Amino acid sequence: MKKYFFCCGACLFAFAGFSQTTMIGKVISEKTGEALPFVNIMLKNTTRGTTADVQGRFSVTVPAGGADFEFSFVGYASLVYHATPETAGLIIIRLKEKSTELHEVVIRPTVNPALRIIRKAVKNKKENDPENLPSFRYHVYNKLYLAMESTGDTARNEKERRYEKFAHQNHLFISESFTERKYVRPNLTKETVLANRVSGVKDPFFTFQASDFQPFSFYKDNVLLFNVNYRNPISYGSWDKYDFTLADTLYHGKDSVFVIAFEPLPGKSFEALKGQLYITTDGYALEHVLAQPADDQTLIEFHVQQQYEKTEGHWFPAQLNTELRFKEYKVGNQKTALRRPQLPQRRTHRGRHSKKGIRYAQRRVR
Repeated sequence: MKKYFFCCGACLFAFAGFSQTTMIGKVISEKTGEALPFVNIMLKNTTRGTTADVQGRFSVTVPAGGADFEFSFVGYASLVYHATPETAGLIIIRLKEKSTELHEVVIRPTVNPALRIIRKAVKNKKENDPENLPSFRYHVYNKLYLAMESTGDTARNEKERRYEKFAHQNHLFISESFTERKYVRPNLTKETVLANRVSGVKDPFFTFQASDFQPFSFYKDNVLLFNVNYRNPISYGSWDKYDFTLADTLYHGKDSVFVIAFEPLPGKSFEALKGQLYITTDGYALEHVLAQPADDQTLIEFHVQQQYEKTEGHWFPAQLNTELRFKEYKVGNQKTALRRPQLPQRRTHRGRHSKKGIRYAQRRVR
């Protein structure tokens, strides 16, 4: 399945005391070739490291003498890559999926450690929710690609074959915009389009706004996605509806990041999500979010990805990305399916804030 990506700001970490060079790359699944978001990247045998962004891209500094970097991601086998100034550069890291073993009996601890972490995150969510600040403003770059693939029906004539070839090789629709959003608590907001460009199919069906796909942050009790209110796993009483599992613990300097897998409890019927939450011990705030509908029979398949960065003492969304797949879309007499396009990736960047609010600096997307 083809997947679209574009340049992102990269996370860096440095080691003082000797000459360094930069290693830039991308982490993908060896099986599918798709980017893996939020892969943990550690300098082996230390607590220094970083994570890949929503598109699997990363940037790390390599000491003059070289170093071993360990790449790890839930559900995939870890990989150690030896980097030197000579081998560093643009690289592709391919991770292999772990084989899944089924067990007849699953024994859990008497006290589920994931519940303690979730409760702390819920307790601190009012403080960590950026929309609880007095005011802020930011600039955001949105980009939307849509492409189509055949549903598998054999093309009946030359015209349909040409159409299938064109649809496979070209984007159906491309939209780019640069906007400014201003927010004043509790609910005054204004988003101004400063520049935009659209090309492709002229169909009102594709008239999207980035806010149509996911919220600015993942802290409200209900998450509105495509006109459906999903119960947020970071909400009061969520432990009575969701099954939480501590899937991994990552170490970044003095802080730990808990990877919590979640899915609805058996027998519970509600608008539910499933995925992973990355919760840092720094304020028990969200650092990354991976979420999708728990119901696999939905007409629209989507994946939500959010990445947060700490700016002047507060955690803010830095990248918001949505992948969407319509089960079928009809153009003329030809049936096609939208193949998991990358929908508006909202990019905000670190800035400054004070008691009067937050000011985000505009930054050029490379």
